[in-house]
Order: sequence, then C-alpha cells, then structure tokens
Amino acid sequence: MKLLTLAAAVLMSVTSAAQMDAGDVAPQFEGKWFNHKATTLADLQGHVVFLDVWRTWCGPCNAMIPHLNEMHEEYADQGLKVVGITTEGKSLVTKHIEKFKMAFPIASVAQKEESNYGIRGFPTSFLIDPDGVIVWRGHPAAFEREFGTDKLEALLATTDALPDVSGQYSRVAKHLDKKDLGKAWLEIEKELEGGKSAELVGLQERLQLMVNAKLKKAEECCDGEMHGEAVAILEGIVDMFEGIPAAQEAAAQLEEIQADDAAHDDIEAHAKYVKAMGYWRDGKFDKAIKSLNGIVRKYPDTATAGRADAILERHDA
Repeated sequence: MKLLTLAAAVLMSVTSAAQMDAGDVAPQFEGKWFNHKATTLADLQGHVVFLDVWRTWCGPCNAMIPHLNEMHEEYADQGLKVVGITTEGKSLVTKHIEKFKMAFPIASVAQKEESNYGIRGFPTSFLIDPDGVIVWRGHPAAFEREFGTDKLEALLATTDALPDVSGQYSRVAKHLDKKDLGKAWLEIEKELEGGKSAELVGLQERLQLMVNAKLKKAEECCDGEMHGEAVAILEGIVDMFEGIPAAQEAAAQLEEIQADDAAHDDIEAHAKYVKAMGYWRDGKFDKAIKSLNGIVRKYPDTATAGRADAILERHDA
C-alpha cells in the first residue's frame, strides 16, 4: 500500500453519547448492504475490521477509495474486512459504488448506529481487532504512518479467518465451517498420509500460526495479571482445537490459573466486564458505565478493574 497525503477531513458536528477511540469496544451496527450479503459487526468478530465512515459528497472520502480498494485486495485473504458505512440512501450510494468502483462492502446504517461512534468529521476510520476492540482511530490517509503495516500483519495473524478449501477435501471443509479446528487438523493429517498437498500443508501452517498467536496472547494476559481474559482465550482454544496437543497445553494452563486463588477476583471481574461490553456494543452506554463503575468498586486491585477505569476516564464517566 502507498501512503497517501491528503487534506484534513471535512469537519461536521454530530451529537453522540460517546466518542469511540482506541481501547473501546466497537458499537454494533447492521445496515442495508448494497454490494455484500447482509452482515452485522458481530458477524465479523474473529476478523480484523477496517471500518471507514464516509459520505458521497466528501472529497477526501472519495480520494481514499483507491487506497481502501487496495487494502481490501491485499489483505482480504489474511482476514481483513474493509467496510464502509454511511447514512445516505440507496439511490445515491449505489450510483457512487458504481462510479468509483468500490470493491469493498458498503452499507447504509441508521443515524443512531453511526452516532454511537462519535464521528466528528469525514472520513473517519477505525481498526477493530478480532475481539471487537478498537485499536486505532483516525483519518484513513494516516493509517500507515500512525499504525503501520507491520502491526496490521501481526494483528491479522491472530484472526480466525481461514482460506477456502477445494471440493476434494470436503471433510476438512465441513470441520472448518463448524469451527472444529482440532478435527480439521486431524483430518488434514489423514489426508497428508496419502500424499503431499500444498493446499493442506498451507492450511495446517495457518492453523498452527493461529493457535500459537492465541497461546501467546493468553501468556501475555497472565503476565499482566489479566487472568479472566487469559481464561477466556484458553477456554476457546480447548473448545476449537480439541484433540490436538495445543488444546492439551491450553487445558493444563487453564487448570493452573483456575487453581490460583490470586486469580479468582480477576476471573469474576472479567465475567462482569464482558457483560458490560455487551451493553456497550448495543449502544447502552449508561448501563455499561454503571457496570464498569461496579467492577472498579468491587474488584479495585484487579487488572480488569484497571481496564474498566481506563474506559471510564476516557469518557469522563
């Protein structure tokens, strides 16, 4: 991708309950899709999402379309979903998609859904990680300078996105569709006993990268005393990769954390944090803030309380 230097975004006043920024959970949106099947932000969890909020009348928005098309083409196979949203109507947007050859999915969303992001100007973009958390906000032209392709590619390694499998490996594909990745792994090994397949070897390498990234993230969470987050990651590994050594390793780590009395408060706090973030995703910011304040009061010495407090400070709540 080439770094583009563009004029500052067009400023526009928008009333919003909160301005979403790095560290916040991205609010949910649905929308009417014009060049893609019906999708919600929740459907995209497990992928990295580059969300661009734009308007047809916005010159800087239109100037960024080739750059966004390039991102879509370069990283789609690695699990990046480039998505554009506007509040404009079908007639205007469909003509624009055709005129500017917009290759990435475009939707028109409700004003309330867009305002939940606290948009102050167009274009405004967000990079959202596989857990649905915003990791960057800014003008899309500044993305490479402020976030960078190296960090993007490292983040893409943590996604649950997997390549399509050709028809001759239907049993592998079936397990992948059900997210039974351990069974898919074992089926790949059976297939490889009958002869080498570059497709299956590549898929197995991708699965190995995925589980290694998850194990590393769990380890980092433990190092930061984020025991509840680590438990959630390890439980996911045990469930998705059942039957292979990685799942056994995750299960052993899980048992060790759950046996540690010092981890109990953070595990409880994390369960409440997940519920609070559910409110946040739905745009129920008052309920989310009430829950976050409760976590800070009840579990003040936990890492999860620190996360909750950071959100409260960011939004002056």
